[in-house]
Amino acid sequence: RERIKRVLYLGSDFRAPFDLTVQELFEMGALATSKEFWPEVHAAERLRMNRVVEAAKLTEFIPRFFRTLSDGEKQLIMFVRGLIQSPKVLILDETFSKLDLDKLILVSRMIRSAAEDGMTFIVSSHDLNFLSEISDELIFLKEGKKLAQGPVNEMLVPERLDEIYPDISLQVVTSPETGKWKILY
Repeated sequence: RERIKRVLYLGSDFRAPFDLTVQELFEMGALATSKEFWPEVHAAERLRMNRVVEAAKLTEFIPRFFRTLSDGEKQLIMFVRGLIQSPKVLILDETFSKLDLDKLILVSRMIRSAAEDGMTFIVSSHDLNFLSEISDELIFLKEGKKLAQGPVNEMLVPERLDEIYPDISLQVVTSPETGKWKILY
């Protein structure tokens, strides 16, 4: 229990071993660090859970069974469950690979908000445009070895991108919406 207060890992594929509703999964997240033998969701946990669910616009999913959801919906539900659990560090490993664009934008905003509140995120993704929205710093890996590490505006430059993608002509532009750097190809 002490470890899951500090660090939570979320991958990209999720299966529930039992036939649980989204509500039950969220409650499990809210109660994950409880020291009670048969814990109940108390007012503080329910308030935290409801705030995150409403921010993610998932209220309609509460009664649904997890197994009936699309892969993208499962990814979003498990991310929200992770936020409800509220670890100090949330590790996201290609966790959003199946999300629609509108949900990816929503997740980006939720990550930035949670980071401002003190949560740390470690995100593994191939989507540099997504990473530019949520990251303060990037680490580029190639064949399992670290190529470079630094602030986003030092990493998303043509010279650095050429090291990773030497056969692709990439252009770096500024997003008119967020001011973050984006990759065009």
